[in-house]
Amino acid sequence: MGLPLTAEFNGKNQVPREGSAAGGAGGTGGGGGAGETSASQESIKAKLEIYLKEVKELFHDREDKYDMFHQVVNDFMDQRTDVVSVIAQVKELLKGHNNFIHEFNAFLPNGYEIIPDDDTPPPEKPEAFVSALSFVNKLKVRFRNEEHVYKSFLDIMSGCRKKEYTMDEVYTKVASLFKDHPDLFEEFETFLPNT
Repeated sequence: MGLPLTAEFNGKNQVPREGSAAGGAGGTGGGGGAGETSASQESIKAKLEIYLKEVKELFHDREDKYDMFHQVVNDFMDQRTDVVSVIAQVKELLKGHNNFIHEFNAFLPNGYEIIPDDDTPPPEKPEAFVSALSFVNKLKVRFRNEEHVYKSFLDIMSGCRKKEYTMDEVYTKVASLFKDHPDLFEEFETFLPNT
């Protein structure tokens, strides 16, 4: 059984203030928009509760680890610890679970982010994919007044992907479709496998 969620979330954009007292009236903020802030806080609190349930499921066999994580979150929300400490502790507790680390970033103030040690940037799209996408966009522009041609091309490619057509059938259909556009057909041929 985990610790109860006792802290109210102070809002993603608000950096915890040192020495501020929890609760009480007459804070240091400039009023206005209280309803909006409250709604925003409730939304973030709801998201945090869902996130904590997911972390609890992750550590279903390590209740002690979940309890430590939950305590770190509560200390942060109650402003008993600073952002840098929270980042270090969350990074260590969630080590090996990069998706949970990335999700936790949503609860940090702007300008702060946890980057897992073994996180690698997403791979670049292969050049062939970029070229094919560029070609499809070129078709869309060229046939903006003849939408049926563009849609026919997409249908042919869909049939090819579903193996409804042989490569020879695809070649013949596209050749017919682009008969008045030899430049497009020539570019299309660069995407065909060499057979």
